[in-house]
Amino acid sequence: MKLCHDKMIRIVIIFLCTIFFSTNAFAPIFIQDESYDSVEELYLAGLENFNNQEFKKSQEFFKTFLEYEPDHDLAGEVQYWLAQSHYIINDFRKAETGFLDYYGKYFLGKKDNSKHPEYLYYFSQTLHHLSKEQKATCNMLNRLIRMYPQHELASKASEDLRLFECEKKDEKKQKKVAQEEKKFPVAIAVTSFFSEDSKNKKVGKIVFLL
Repeated sequence: MKLCHDKMIRIVIIFLCTIFFSTNAFAPIFIQDESYDSVEELYLAGLENFNNQEFKKSQEFFKTFLEYEPDHDLAGEVQYWLAQSHYIINDFRKAETGFLDYYGKYFLGKKDNSKHPEYLYYFSQTLHHLSKEQKATCNMLNRLIRMYPQHELASKASEDLRLFECEKKDEKKQKKVAQEEKKFPVAIAVTSFFSEDSKNKKVGKIVFLL
């Protein structure tokens, strides 16, 4: 009987130790001289600092959250807010990296679309500020309008399409293609074929003059 009792005690101790070492429940997280008992508290503190325009401080909370729980249900939103905090203070390089992490790790990786409309809009703005390829900026704005027509950012996206002259550039492109097609109809056809056949690959401008 005593042997059975001792065995039961050992099982309970092992169980408690497993919980202790596999979670952060008994390991408070210290940031800025304050202790936080869960990553959820970090998230709320980060948002509070963000809303108070303490963007540098908010970044510390968001980064710590992602270090502790990168697979948490809230991690996608945290990654978005981290990127957004860099965007607001005009740190566009880090904003670009942050938005790409949100898209790759959480939107594609975990199917988390909680901040996808905002991502499309603010990432398009980030690319514009970095003077990246304007086509990507225009495509993201168009995608936002197409996928989320009722979202509050859709109207801003429409304004930016006009502001960035996306429609005019698209018209110019279509005219240029039409002119080239008259000169080299076979070459244009071959180019189109290779572009369509390689949707997911970076393809150079290949023209075969036949």
